[in-house]
Amino acid sequence: MRCAVIGPTGSLGSHICLELLNRGHDVVGVSRSPEKLGRHERYQPKSFDLAGGTIEDLEHVLKDVEVVVNAYNPPLDANTYKTFLEATRCIVKAVKSLNSDGKGPYLIQVGGTGSLEVPGRKHETVLDSRRWWLTLRRTVGDSAAATAHMVERIGPGPVAQSFEEYRNARLAVQAGQLTKINQSKVEQTEDMILHGPNPFPDLPLAARAALMMFEGNESFKWLFVSPPAKYRPGVKTGKYEIWKDKIPMLSTSSVDTTTTDWDEVWHNLLGISVADLAVAIVDEVEVPQKVGVHWSAGGDLLDDVPRSGYVTI
Repeated sequence: MRCAVIGPTGSLGSHICLELLNRGHDVVGVSRSPEKLGRHERYQPKSFDLAGGTIEDLEHVLKDVEVVVNAYNPPLDANTYKTFLEATRCIVKAVKSLNSDGKGPYLIQVGGTGSLEVPGRKHETVLDSRRWWLTLRRTVGDSAAATAHMVERIGPGPVAQSFEEYRNARLAVQAGQLTKINQSKVEQTEDMILHGPNPFPDLPLAARAALMMFEGNESFKWLFVSPPAKYRPGVKTGKYEIWKDKIPMLSTSSVDTTTTDWDEVWHNLLGISVADLAVAIVDEVEVPQKVGVHWSAGGDLLDDVPRSGYVTI
């Protein structure tokens, strides 16, 4: 099978490429510098700038592939929201055009956790509740691997530093080291999420809006994947379970956002390693079973060891 991966050098994109190649498929890597993934006899890098190329040019890049996996992540800057949505629009238009005869590629779109719905709450996603976002923030702060992955993705700077400081302060408080500095850091971080300016980052907001380009759309074959709350580099197990629309949790009972025991929710959230999410996506590439579905996946996180989220071939 011949597959295109948009964003082949990113965290999930690189794992998907590796998984596809290991299973014997041909891969076309599409980004500004796809050659950075490495060399392989079945890997063909095609340079294309989603921010500057035309839809017609992208059609040419994607012709003759059976599946397109869009794992594109834009730069994290003031234009993230616009850049992600415009890139998604460009990809959707190109794939729709290639499907004009009904024989075009299957588009697998990678979104974000923010698109997932709260169990038992009609229309409510995790981006509609500050308490939910605080719960997600805590899941990152309590994991060495997740914090390291976030810092690696964001890059050096004050935002990455704040993730590390919050984690260190939470660990210290949990260990009984209740100093004013530690307690203040935890309280300030959580108070900003609950009562400060809009705490929701532009990327998950853009991914949630992008889902609207897919839901109910029958003009091409598509699938929309949203990673779960505890999503980070980890051991590949090859095992996972699927959740449709909802955020993966141990308990899927109704969640009342005003009275819920949030510590219970926080401990019930499930996750998956980057490698295992790549397995789930490539399984769908090989045997399409969820066309037209928005889903997430949960699996076993066997350790909490920080490791790079990126691979090469």
